[in-house]
Amino acid sequence: NTTYSIRRYAAVMRTGNGCIKKHYRRHVSTYNEFIYEMKQFISHLQQSTSLRNAILVEQSVSLRESSSGLLEFFLQLIHNNILKIEDRYYVQRCGIPQGSILSTLLCNLCYGDMENKLLCNVQKDGVLMRLTDDFLLVTPHLEQAKTFLRTLAKGIPEYGFVINPSKTVVNFPVDENVPGCLEFKQLPTHCVIPWCGLLINTQTLEIYCDYSSYAYTSIRSSLSFNSTRKAGVNMRNKLLAVLQLKCHPLFIDLQINSLRTVCINIYKILLLQAYRFHACVLQLPFHHHIKNNPRFFLTVISDNASYCFSVLKAKNAGSLIPLSYKAVQWLSYHAFSTKLANHRVIYKCLLEPLRQCKLQLTRQIPETTMQLLSEVIQPSLNEDFKVILD
Repeated sequence: NTTYSIRRYAAVMRTGNGCIKKHYRRHVSTYNEFIYEMKQFISHLQQSTSLRNAILVEQSVSLRESSSGLLEFFLQLIHNNILKIEDRYYVQRCGIPQGSILSTLLCNLCYGDMENKLLCNVQKDGVLMRLTDDFLLVTPHLEQAKTFLRTLAKGIPEYGFVINPSKTVVNFPVDENVPGCLEFKQLPTHCVIPWCGLLINTQTLEIYCDYSSYAYTSIRSSLSFNSTRKAGVNMRNKLLAVLQLKCHPLFIDLQINSLRTVCINIYKILLLQAYRFHACVLQLPFHHHIKNNPRFFLTVISDNASYCFSVLKAKNAGSLIPLSYKAVQWLSYHAFSTKLANHRVIYKCLLEPLRQCKLQLTRQIPETTMQLLSEVIQPSLNEDFKVILD
């Protein structure tokens, strides 16, 4: 019966783009290996973790947690989950509580063991990735792909593993004797394949964001902020907070993506921000008209471009970035102009300044860059935005 010690601490860190972030963390060790002094503990952390520009604050310590006690705690979480259906309460008898912190942990332990024992040979010259229970195999070897698919389609009873054929996507011919093959989604050999919110180019392995989940949904229904006090400031902060989550460095990494793909990703990120901007404006109090303070709202639009460019610089630090801040500004102004022009009555006082800003930037941006920007804003590349409801 092993005894564990759990230290809880907070880390306040400055990110590469200058933002301050707080993280609440736990460190677990056996009781015999526990480091009592915080200073020595930080020295130990520095051997495996970068703590540059960070402040660590100790919060609490649990010195003696037995493995039997922890097991009992986990079993209670699993066996005593109460569900309310209409006006009646039920005790869950099968499966793991959905949304429980244990669900992902136990899934990773189970499928991780399955991968190590049964799927370890499929990664030759390729890579097998998994996010919880969503698998992605990228391999140049067709037979490996077919073997992997056949193994999963048959199911792995010892791990309780079965696939959902209707959610299985392939870009190669499937043998007729593979269980459930008629329900598989068959894509062309050269295409973009969806996986966990990403679109992956099967030829170049470039990464795009998958916006299909926004189809026929309202941005406004999933975006709220405090509009009662300092509504404009709260709107700006909300938009930047969402942008921090959505402007993922993966989309603007020039080691993974071509410059054209990076520009497409930046433009789509900013175009979706324009939709969010409109959703926020519709929630502003009645007296907060755009025309009362157009300069503020133009600054909010400009702030989105600034943040995107800061992430672009941070992700590609140490290498020459072939895209200037002015180019990102131009994409931002065009994205917002495209969306706000659909609501001309509300944004009449913004559209002309945006047009003037674009025109001024066009004169300053090199011709070759302008040709690229003109390509990535083509409506045919942004069809997925036409079915967003707001």
